[in-house]
Amino acid sequence: MPISGKEYALTEYFLEHPSQILSREQLYNKVWGWDNNIESNNLEAYLSFIRKKLRLLGVDVSIKAIRGMGYRIETSEK
Repeated sequence: MPISGKEYALTEYFLEHPSQILSREQLYNKVWGWDNNIESNNLEAYLSFIRKKLRLLGVDVSIKAIRGMGYRIETSEK
């Protein structure tokens, strides 16, 4: 299951900031750069791809949307 460069960059950034809420702006700037001209739903599309791959791998990690704030990587409690 291949992972794209943007998926890798997003995943790496989340893993570098465990449990921290990352804003859309932070994620855009980290992955696409300050002077980006991307569509507004690109981030959600890439997060969807990552979530699907995490589910396929069966790992206890997910990326959650925090309403009005951003996104956070979380581990599920078993």
